[in-house]
Amino acid sequence: MSLKSFLKIRDTSDAYAGVRERHSAGIPMLMIDDEVNLISGVEKVKELVEKHNLSAE
Repeated sequence: MSLKSFLKIRDTSDAYAGVRERHSAGIPMLMIDDEVNLISGVEKVKELVEKHNLSAE
């Protein structure tokens, strides 16, 4: 994903409302099935991998 694409999502997605209110840059995210998933740590990544069966087996 390009920076321009990320910024568009950050500026329009409800998931980033708090980020916009704080005038912050935002944090990494994963886009899965047109859903924005904010990455707040390793546990969140593990949860998303399991939920969406993303493991590379």
